[in-house]
Amino acid sequence: MLQQLTMGLKLPSILSSSMVFQHSVPVPLWGSTGPHETIQVTLNWLSTHFTSAADGSFAFTLPPQPPSLTPATITLSTRHEMLELTDVVFGTVLLCAGQSNMGLGVGLTANASAVLSSAGRHGSGLRMFNVANTQTGCNATSPLSDVNPGI
Repeated sequence: MLQQLTMGLKLPSILSSSMVFQHSVPVPLWGSTGPHETIQVTLNWLSTHFTSAADGSFAFTLPPQPPSLTPATITLSTRHEMLELTDVVFGTVLLCAGQSNMGLGVGLTANASAVLSSAGRHGSGLRMFNVANTQTGCNATSPLSDVNPGI
C-alpha cells in the first residue's frame, strides 16, 4: 500500500506499492518535493540521502538488487513527509505494447479458464501496471513525467 502522509512529496504513478523493479540493474526513482529538500531513502538495510533541485524535482538510483520475490519496502522521507512503497520485488520487467488487440483481456479469450487457473502455478510473482489509453499518451513526442493508470 502506498502511504503518503502529506501532498508535497510525490512519485509518478508507475512507482507504487506492489511493483516490480528490474533486477540486477540500478533502481531509478524520481519525483518532486519542495525545492532544495533533503530526501532520505531507505531500501531494507540500505539508506542514503540526496537533495532535490531548485524546482523540487529529483531523480536518483539505488544500487542493483538481486532477483527476489521477498517483499521489500522503499521509504522516502523529508523533514515533514514520508512515502512508503511496500511489497516491492525485484524480478524481470516486461513492457508490452501494441495495437488495439493489446486491450483484449485474458478473461475474454477462448481458453480463459485454463489460462487463469494455471497463472498461479507459473506466475506467483506476476504484477501488472496498466496505462490508460489516452490521446495525450498516444501522441506524446517526448517522455511523460507521469501516466494515468488504466484498469
